[in-house]
Amino acid sequence: MIVASPAWAAPKDRPICGFGEVRFDIDFPSARLNECARTGPDEYSLGVMPEATPINASPWYAFKVMAASTRMISVYLHYGVHSHRYPPKISKDGKTWTLLDRSDYQILFAGKTLQLSLVAGPQPLYIAAQEIIDNRYYEQWADGLAQLEYVEKSLLGKSPNNHSIFKLVSAGQGKEWVLIVGRQHPPELTGALALLPFVETLLADSDLARQFRQRFNLLIVPNLNPDGVAAGNWRYNMNGIDLNRDWGLFTQVEIALVRDELLRRFARTDQRLVLGLDFHSTGEDVFYTQQDDTTLYLPGFTRDWLEYIAGQLPNYRVKREATNNPGLPTFKTYLSGAYSIPAITYEVGDNTDRQLITRVARTGARGMMRVLLNEN
Repeated sequence: MIVASPAWAAPKDRPICGFGEVRFDIDFPSARLNECARTGPDEYSLGVMPEATPINASPWYAFKVMAASTRMISVYLHYGVHSHRYPPKISKDGKTWTLLDRSDYQILFAGKTLQLSLVAGPQPLYIAAQEIIDNRYYEQWADGLAQLEYVEKSLLGKSPNNHSIFKLVSAGQGKEWVLIVGRQHPPELTGALALLPFVETLLADSDLARQFRQRFNLLIVPNLNPDGVAAGNWRYNMNGIDLNRDWGLFTQVEIALVRDELLRRFARTDQRLVLGLDFHSTGEDVFYTQQDDTTLYLPGFTRDWLEYIAGQLPNYRVKREATNNPGLPTFKTYLSGAYSIPAITYEVGDNTDRQLITRVARTGARGMMRVLLNEN
């Protein structure tokens, strides 16, 4: 329960914790803070809780702190029974983020508590587990791409909480399609940081990209869980379901929308889905793929693609884990089984250098195009 001073009025759905001259706000999209209390002079205890249990824990926190006068405060952020995952980031505007200096935080009690030393003042200081890319950011990014004459943005459908799930389509005269999805799990921001430049490279006005788009079409759903993103969920959608465990089951509207889109597009025998990519985040960069001896529409694509990335980035370790995972209802397993294609989960490390994420993503996009065009 949030312990708040009556001096602060709480927004309808975003409570404020006020303690005299110091207050904590969660009045912005993707914020999450479930409990707060003052435990001493300039010392505060905060708590975050998952949207459902059991859960593959990714403790997400995002809040801002303000003080009437500048002061150093100590904040203890508790995860309950769960363990710390994301080093804290700070921002003065909620847009530009930096990693909090390592001397200003400690991980305590076997990872169950994060202790932060923060300088609070009249201007809001944002603290979050990762950089925030919210639903509005995705919409603005997609609107910019839709200004290109060969890109169309349209509504795929509505989420359970009535958020828009949109798609980007780039379709020429070709009959082969590549599907790209992202943000099934809300906190996995590094996957989003890779997806954005990856897609931008495919849609660029370059010789390679133009040649690629003459043959291959793109279907992109970059933000598949907008409810979870808006709420600051740890992993699930607003029904308490892991979307990447619903492929083939289709109990959740978000996944059913993609299924229906695929069925509609590929009911025609002259249209073919040839590749699926799903962007996520985990502890390190890794590509989850099928085994090479699996019968696929593009035999050898995955091997050639990853070899291209390794060749272009000799100092970057390309880690591959090839497992078919029969029966596991994930994007990768469903797409590879239903369409006999390579379906790859592109995982980006939580703490991978942000410039490296962009470099690998752009290299990966160029490599995908070259391999598909047989130009490697």
